[in-house]
Amino acid sequence: MRSRQAETELKSESTPTIEVIDFKTKFAESKAYAKTIDMELRKLEVQQANRHVGLLQSFMGDNFMNRGGDHDAILVLLMIPRIINKAELLASQIKDKFELTEDIDRDSVLKNHRAEQSSFSRMLVLLLNTLQGIMRQYDFALKTCNVDLLLKIGTLLPEISAHETSVDYFIELLRKDQLDETISLDLLEKSISYFQVNSNLIK
Repeated sequence: MRSRQAETELKSESTPTIEVIDFKTKFAESKAYAKTIDMELRKLEVQQANRHVGLLQSFMGDNFMNRGGDHDAILVLLMIPRIINKAELLASQIKDKFELTEDIDRDSVLKNHRAEQSSFSRMLVLLLNTLQGIMRQYDFALKTCNVDLLLKIGTLLPEISAHETSVDYFIELLRKDQLDETISLDLLEKSISYFQVNSNLIK
């Protein structure tokens, strides 16, 4: 009799009650609901911001939207810190994805791809940090330069945009879990080289 009672008590303790399951379900639903509301509010903010920009542009002169003009210069001002943030995000996520261990033993070299992955990820993070450093120089220069230099850099918008796309390429690979040691880093190296070569414009 006592053994049955003890067994019943043990089952009741180990099995979640209906109230607990119901609470967890409601909590998850509430969290999902709050997330949905936040996403809708952010969507509304983006729509309002775009509408705001559109209204401001309607008051600008006809030359404002001309290629190489004030509008392109503003886009470059926005693009430079955006590239910095993307590179920082990518580097952070790579550190989380790959095990950047200091010790590489014989098995890591001969029996698996751990050494290759570590080498690849370290090189990628190094390139991203290098890109961030160069872009911060551009960011500082463009915040303190005269109008003529800002407009001159604005003429480079198509080229700079192409190099932002290179960073986007690696972000997309990471998002799809396709970023590994088989991926070439040439695009990133070319972007760094481009900004280094053109850095004389901001000095």
